[in-house]
Formats: sequence, structure tokens, C-alpha cells
Amino acid sequence: MTATMKAFRLTEWAKPPRLVEVPVPKPERGQILVKVGGAGLCHSDIGMMAMPEAAGRMAGWNMPFTLGHEVGGWVAEAGDGLKGVAPGDPVVLVSAYSCGHCQFCLSGHDNSCVETYAGRGYGRDGGLAEYVLVDSPRAVIKLTSLDPRDAGPLSDAGATAYHAVKRVLPKLTPGSTAAVIGAGGLGMFAIQFLRVMSPAKIIAVDQNPNRLALALASGAHEAVTGVDTFTSAAIKEHSGGIGAEAVLDFVGNDASLEQGLAAVRSVGSFALVGAGARSIAICGPISPRTVSCSPSRAARSATCVRSSRWSRPGWSRTRRNASRSARWRRPIAASTRASCGAVPWSRRTSGNKPAHLRERQVRASHCSKNHLDDCWAI
Repeated sequence: MTATMKAFRLTEWAKPPRLVEVPVPKPERGQILVKVGGAGLCHSDIGMMAMPEAAGRMAGWNMPFTLGHEVGGWVAEAGDGLKGVAPGDPVVLVSAYSCGHCQFCLSGHDNSCVETYAGRGYGRDGGLAEYVLVDSPRAVIKLTSLDPRDAGPLSDAGATAYHAVKRVLPKLTPGSTAAVIGAGGLGMFAIQFLRVMSPAKIIAVDQNPNRLALALASGAHEAVTGVDTFTSAAIKEHSGGIGAEAVLDFVGNDASLEQGLAAVRSVGSFALVGAGARSIAICGPISPRTVSCSPSRAARSATCVRSSRWSRPGWSRTRRNASRSARWRRPIAASTRASCGAVPWSRRTSGNKPAHLRERQVRASHCSKNHLDDCWAI
């Protein structure tokens, strides 16, 4: 008789998931069966529940599948031919799938793998179940002191915050300031990374006084209640009146974008990580720090490009110049070019590609010292 287990699965496109009974998978040669100790529920899991069939199939997803890409547990069984892992070993699983042999994987850029658009928990069976099957030992990280029941979110939420912090580290010299908008799960990771990895003064921004208290206990130097119309002024007050060298926005709504961009000093960096609903106008000569997704003359402060090779409707391939590789630039409507009006910055969960696999990068031009040096979105 085949053993069964409970699993939280998407069984139909654009329908809510269901808790169902499925067979416990059996590892084949080179595979590992992991008994799940804990699995994180990510914002992108919510977005997957509304994934249209056409978009999912374009990404290579197979329906049905079990959700859960932030997974920790213990090795239950190893397939033939595996060394270095044994039943009972505590492990955490790498969140994003990668093949391990393409150009990107071999150069250490696993998240850009050509096969990364479908993986464990997004198009294939994940860890919101009693057991999860791992295709390769390269996706398994053995733990020493961490409890696998708590380690799962580090593979995605923790890694996302680390990625954001690492990109702004060159700006964070002694005497600099970094502001973290949103002291929730990812924001709290960022505060801790900033404290350990940089000498910067850290400002935490949140509406919840309990979160602000935890942020101060976790490494923040200052706490600001917000986001409101006074948030950017408060950040500047704590950064010598000139703004922060880096602002990391883990909220991602209209208010946090507006106040966060206004709080960045000249030649500073702004990172958009949060996936809140937003429709803020990011085109036009609103201020010296305007970020534009328009190639029009009226909006000369920035160019919006994609660093991914992944193509989707509404994006056209261009070359910025002969010395740079091909990028993806989104065309802008003629009416928008003429007026340089509002260009909605869609939610991170929109489009055909899974949210936690996409990165939109906005590079500001260097034509004026008043422009942002770097502005990008995860």
C-alpha cells in the first residue's frame, strides 16, 4: 500500500489551493526526500493562486502542484549514488530552481538560470506538505546550529533582503545613512544585515510601534512612524538634512515610493522590494530625483530597462549602445510621450513571470549631480 501525505496544492488555474492527500514521493537516483519541518508562506504564493493558465504554461508550470518554496526539514531518504547527505541531516532548501550547468549557473548567477522560471513550489511540487522531493543535492544546504523549522524563510525572504542590502553597500561608508521603509519580515532581515555588514546609521520606518521597537532592538539606530507626508522630512532630519545614501522600500505602495524617493540624497540609491499596490507616476520632471520609464526627451532623468533575458508581451528589445548587451525596454504610449504623464508601475505579481523570479532594474543617468545614481526594483 502506497503511503500518503497531506499537501496544500493548486489543483486548477486561477483557483484557491486545496488541502489534499497525495502519495509520498519516492526518491530516485540522485534525488533526496526531505521531511518538512517548516515552510514559509510568501507573498508570491498569494499571487500564484490567481495565475492565469496561459501565463503559467508560458513559464513551464505543471498543474496541479504543491505550493511552498521556503522549506526547511530533515533528510528522510537519499536516492542511490548520493554522498554527503544522510537520513536525519537538518537542511534548508535553496528557494530558486537552477540547472547547475548553464552559463549563468557556472558563473554564480543561479537566479538568472535559463530554467529558473519553474521550480519547487512554483510550477512543481513544493514544501507545503509533509514531504518534498529534491532533484539535486545542490539545492540542499546542510544546517549546523539553525533549527530547520525556522530556517525556511531565510532561503527567500532573507535572501531577498540580503540581495537588496548587498547592492547598496558601496554607498554605505562611515557617516552614511540607510533607511528601511517597512519593518516587517523582509525589512527586519534588512535591518540586521545592514547592522552587520555596514557602518551606516540605520533608520527604520513603520506604522506599527511594536515593529519599531523590535527594529531598534534588532539594530536600527532611529525609528520613524510612517509612512505619511512627513516621512521624507523625518528621514532627512536623521541624516544631516541631505537625505539617506540608501533607501530600501519594503512596502512598495504609492506613499512609500513618493516619500522614499524624496528621502534619497543626490547620487544615492533607492531599492524597491515591496509588492504593495501602486500606481504612482514615475515619469516627468517632477523633481531633480525623478525616475522615469520613458525614453522621451521630456523625461531625461532615467531609462527603465530589464536586465533579464525573459521576453513578455509589451516589451521590445533594444540596444542602449554598441558597448552594452541587449536589454529589454518597455515601449511607452504616444500620449504619455507627449504629456510625460503618469506611467503606472504595476504590482510585482503582475505579468507572466513568477514574482520572486523577476527583477526590474532602473538605472538613472549621470547627466546631473542631482539625479539618483541607482534606482532599481526586485
